[in-house]
Amino acid sequence: MEKTKVKEIALKCFQANPNINQITVVSDGNSFTDRNRAAQHAREIGGEHVTITRAEAEAVDAGDTGGNNDPAGGAGNTGNTGNTGGSGSGAGSELGGDNGEAEAEKELKETNVSDIPYDRMKELVVILKIETSDKKKVTLIEALEAKKAELTKPE
Repeated sequence: MEKTKVKEIALKCFQANPNINQITVVSDGNSFTDRNRAAQHAREIGGEHVTITRAEAEAVDAGDTGGNNDPAGGAGNTGNTGNTGGSGSGAGSELGGDNGEAEAEKELKETNVSDIPYDRMKELVVILKIETSDKKKVTLIEALEAKKAELTKPE
């Protein structure tokens, strides 16, 4: 998971919630104050999670979160801060339609698939009418990579 993205999401959470001092960010952009819930969510999507404290997020350079993977979890605080990540620029964010499909294809061609937030991956699969066996992140990445290869293949 990109460290600068973890820091960015964590800082947004800390700004929105001044009473929390630790956050766990999942690779799809969701963030949780409860590490156990974050670990469970990461397992459900086939992703990873990183726990970072307020001090680490505020003190480090961009690119070094100082966070740690915490698969064992812990008591932590309770609650889910929700998805503070975004879906990128918003291009092609509407579902369906010829324009939405064209925008989604353009986005896919220009983006590193593994950098796309999980929620956006799910949207792209729907917009591009890609069938998958499940909605796990790894499955979506494989399907989107195949579609990207198809779209960028020289004719």
